[in-house]
Amino acid sequence: MMNTVTLNLVGGPPWGFRIAQEDNEPPFVSQVLLEGRAYNEGMRVGDYIDGINGEDCAFADQVHQKMRTTKGVLRLRLKR
Repeated sequence: MMNTVTLNLVGGPPWGFRIAQEDNEPPFVSQVLLEGRAYNEGMRVGDYIDGINGEDCAFADQVHQKMRTTKGVLRLRLKR
């Protein structure tokens, strides 16, 4: 069973992580910058990104768009 984790990254891009997507899987965290904001908030490589800023995200391009355009606080709903 997967657990849901919510992270709030404050300060605007760059956020300190990269994502990828394979086949029919949800987007996932492929890299976390050591000592970056995402790392310090507890993000882990392999976390699945389920939603951003209260909206579901099933595709990597949705996640990238939110990452580029969000100012201030990026609210992530992760599954691990």
